[in-house]
Amino acid sequence: YVAMYIGMRVCRYVAMYIGIRVCRYVAMYMGMRVCRYVAMYIGMRVCRYAAFYIGMRVAMYIGMRVGRYAAMYIGMRVGRYVAMYIGMRVDRYAAMYIGMRVGRYVA
Repeated sequence: YVAMYIGMRVCRYVAMYIGIRVCRYVAMYMGMRVCRYVAMYIGMRVCRYAAFYIGMRVAMYIGMRVGRYAAMYIGMRVGRYVAMYIGMRVDRYAAMYIGMRVGRYVA
């Protein structure tokens, strides 16, 4: 009886101890693996969306700021060149046309 009782107690403790250790390792390992995958997956999805969203917002903001300045700058530069070019061409034609009409009347 005593031997049986001691054997049971010892076995129970050993089994409990081994079971707890093994379970802890397995749970830790599984938990780590699962958590890592889940965290990786969620992190990837969230990061992708966040990066996309932030990138869009930043690009929009920069685009608006830069776009406004660039449009103004390009508009001014292009406008000046176009105005100069058109002005020169139009002036030449207008001067020729007006000169011819006026010349004819005067003549």
